[in-house]
Amino acid sequence: MFCGQCGTSNPDTNKFCENCGRALIRPRPSGAAPAPAIPFPVATPQQTPQGYTAPPPPPPVYVPAPAIPFPVAASTQAPPSYSAPPPPQPVYAPVQQSNEPIVGIISGAYENQRKLLLVYAIHYTLVITHRRMILARVTDALTTAAQTEAAERSKAEGKGFFGNMADQFLVGSQFSQRYFSMIPEQIIAETPGNIVLENAQISSIKLKGGQGIGLFGVPTDIPNGQLKMIIESSQGVFTYFMRDEKEFTGLLKDVYGERLHMPFGYIAPIRINIKPF
Repeated sequence: MFCGQCGTSNPDTNKFCENCGRALIRPRPSGAAPAPAIPFPVATPQQTPQGYTAPPPPPPVYVPAPAIPFPVAASTQAPPSYSAPPPPQPVYAPVQQSNEPIVGIISGAYENQRKLLLVYAIHYTLVITHRRMILARVTDALTTAAQTEAAERSKAEGKGFFGNMADQFLVGSQFSQRYFSMIPEQIIAETPGNIVLENAQISSIKLKGGQGIGLFGVPTDIPNGQLKMIIESSQGVFTYFMRDEKEFTGLLKDVYGERLHMPFGYIAPIRINIKPF
């Protein structure tokens, strides 16, 4: 058997060439019929017979979408060992306070002003601190509001006519006491026209008194039981009248010391307090 690649003669029993190693193909014996060819399968067209009507296509089948589970909130029940935190504490605004405490109050002070031939009084409450003297005006609006409040309080407490009159009598003194619960800035801003005198700028406070009759029987402008107060300061000279009471003169003495000048031979009056019914 000869190799078809290199032509080398090989024994008939070899399957590969001894020279080049190519596979040896045995020659087909003479007269042998070739192997039948395997036909490649060819699809034959399907013919539709006459009169045949194709059935309608099947309707589409809709497959429902899978249900999406609705989220369920987890149980809010606390476990047995759980301790809820304490509720937040409310935050309160600090109460407005002042580093300028009120030392004392002189109520019932006033000044006389003249307009043409008329003389009228402007009433003040003197609020004194160690820094300044505040002359708070007592207006008709403030007085009316205080009287209305006193009348409503008397009615709520079931007081009669005389009890209401007693409360109205005390309106003036009680009205001025409310300044102890206010800071100086609030007092100054309460009424337009309030006057502020700095204590450091006050050089002297002169008090003049009398019984309405001056030297040689000449009448004075000082009413009976009143003191005329003349305040001299770098802001000007201010003249007011106040009741002749030991409490008021003692307050001025404590705050202004030697700058306060009392009337010559002054004797403090003796007051007898009668409690209203």
